[in-house]
Amino acid sequence: MNNFAVLPPGVSASSFTGAVDEFAHILGADYVLIDPERIAPYRKVYIPVSEDSVAPSAVLMPSSVQQIQQLLAVCNKHKIPLWTISTGRNIGMGSAAPAMRGSMILDLRRMNGILEVDADLGSALIEPGVTYLQLKNYLDEHKLPFWVDAPSPGPIVSPIGNTLERGHGYSTHQDHVYAFSGMEVVLANGDVIRTGFGPLPNCKSWQAFRAGYGPYIDGMFTQSNFGIVTKMGIWLTPVPEGAKSFVVYYAHREDLPKAVDTFRRLRLNGTITVVGSILNGLSLLGFSARRSSFWTGKGAIPRQQVDALLKQRGLPQWRLGGVVYGDDQETTIKLRKIKQAFEATSPAEVLIEGSAGIPSWGEGDLASATGKLSLDAFHILNYIGGGGVIFHMPVSAMKGRYVEQLCNMSEDILRRFGFDYLAMNWCNDRDMHQTTGIFFDQTDPARVRAAHDCFDVLMQETSKAGFGNYRCSTHYMDKAAELLGPELRAFLRSIKRAIDPNGILAPGKSGIHI
Repeated sequence: MNNFAVLPPGVSASSFTGAVDEFAHILGADYVLIDPERIAPYRKVYIPVSEDSVAPSAVLMPSSVQQIQQLLAVCNKHKIPLWTISTGRNIGMGSAAPAMRGSMILDLRRMNGILEVDADLGSALIEPGVTYLQLKNYLDEHKLPFWVDAPSPGPIVSPIGNTLERGHGYSTHQDHVYAFSGMEVVLANGDVIRTGFGPLPNCKSWQAFRAGYGPYIDGMFTQSNFGIVTKMGIWLTPVPEGAKSFVVYYAHREDLPKAVDTFRRLRLNGTITVVGSILNGLSLLGFSARRSSFWTGKGAIPRQQVDALLKQRGLPQWRLGGVVYGDDQETTIKLRKIKQAFEATSPAEVLIEGSAGIPSWGEGDLASATGKLSLDAFHILNYIGGGGVIFHMPVSAMKGRYVEQLCNMSEDILRRFGFDYLAMNWCNDRDMHQTTGIFFDQTDPARVRAAHDCFDVLMQETSKAGFGNYRCSTHYMDKAAELLGPELRAFLRSIKRAIDPNGILAPGKSGIHI
């Protein structure tokens, strides 16, 4: 009998040994990982919890829907929970580790087929293990005039995984949960369903028309544990005739509301059609330099020192950036309107691509709006060093006074626990998603505890002020669900009990249990 380091909850060693033998018969022994050194990468969480508290018991790596169905039959028999990942690169949110200790990881990276690309409609039917880089390479190799709309860590993450977590990109399909059509889903009992018009033989609109007939159920499989998504139709971004970026620098903290309101008006009237970003000056510095190179003191850098540091480095308090699409005539007209609108808000400077001071295609996130993929976003992880990060992701209406309230609240809470405020605000037409990183040294128990407590207070206080969390790391999912009240949680539990009575699919995902 194997001496397993971790067992699934409520499962004996003998029962688990029998299940592992069955899994090996289905997949082959090479694709059932039970040795601690092979499981170790799945325990790396970055967030401020111990790796042991979220340790999986084993890892399964199927290559087909049929194998998944067979694995589920074994899991139901032995009451073994599965935590599904596509590539497991959800860094700062728990990565590949499960919400419940002892769950088995169902790693779908071997299911990496690009099954169909429709060059007329700009859609791609793919499997969960496909990465944005793989899809981009396919489009480039076949000379198809489309971009992938990737999030910041795009090259190494899955379009399906990012969509199911309601992630975002930077081009015209930036809100990924609205940029797909059609799912194939394996339910806990092994049944396979297709959403929309997918059940029709030779369906002509599965990747084109999402709603189908009857209740729209696709949303049930995002941020949930109701099924295992094995195929999805992703919408691609047509390459425009041209793209040009712009940045607006503001010298004062109190300039934020007018920057937000101006961008919102330009989005709503169609001058700007893609997401924009508003980063504070310390974020800009954090992407390029480690904190110890300019500040060695304890705790958060005092506000007056931050102001002096930004002035010394020639950085603004806020940098707003965006991109416009079109031919030369269109982009010229749009950029003129944008420049006029922002100049009326008394910024420090408005720069248009081609003018002095702005790189070609803009900076970092702006480059992503033109179909480029890079791992530059990970530079921010070096700000403190020590490998610790957890992201808080609240949402505000796209109103200046609300965004300012959220930013002020977030900074005050971070400072309370001795952390710097590196603000990254992603601006749509009606909503703003904020990404606030808590960076800490994982080898320092005091800073790990502070990061844990800081995140908890951030989530509690911003939610009570009306700013909900649109994503949450695995270890805090129950708390995030509690903030939305018992009625919704009870409703989701009733669905879970009906379609997964043994509770084998991702127990605890988004706070949903049987």
